[in-house]
Amino acid sequence: MRVVAGTARSIPLFWVKSPDTRPMTDRVKTSLFDSLNPYLPDALVLDLFAGVGGLGIEALSRGAAHCTFVERDHLCVEALQTNLRKTRLSDRATVYERDVETALTLMRSEDSPVNIVLFDPPFSLGKPPARTALEALVERLADGFIERGGLLVYHHDNETEGGFKTRRFGVINTRNYGRNRVTILKAL
Repeated sequence: MRVVAGTARSIPLFWVKSPDTRPMTDRVKTSLFDSLNPYLPDALVLDLFAGVGGLGIEALSRGAAHCTFVERDHLCVEALQTNLRKTRLSDRATVYERDVETALTLMRSEDSPVNIVLFDPPFSLGKPPARTALEALVERLADGFIERGGLLVYHHDNETEGGFKTRRFGVINTRNYGRNRVTILKAL
């Protein structure tokens, strides 16, 4: 796993083996971020279920102004902080070692709406019955965490619906990569 492009290009990232985390392949990351390039300069990014930070670090490397990372697993957070130091991007990052719900509660009063949310939950959360909680989380993101016109980038498996039961986000693009799928939604 490495940074694909930008100021930290080709820097390898530390990885933590865990049943709840999986790296996005370089091929998928390249395709995704090439499509996001017009939105990245000076963007405020929120990386939820960040793991070791591969997606948020890619956004920072490609010109995002700041990324807030949210990850609850302590070993992943340690690797994430190491990766930020290694890529020299720590000064443009904030890390919350919390579950997503708690972090969003803490952030509510502190942060302004972001331009891009990188949303990479464990694939099992996209399936019933956990899907209900994921739908509620997306509603919460639409309620003040992401600016109007901002993007929600949802990484999921190809058996999971990419859209959500909300009028606050519209699907603008879906890309398939074998067993992986990335759906990009726009905040309305």
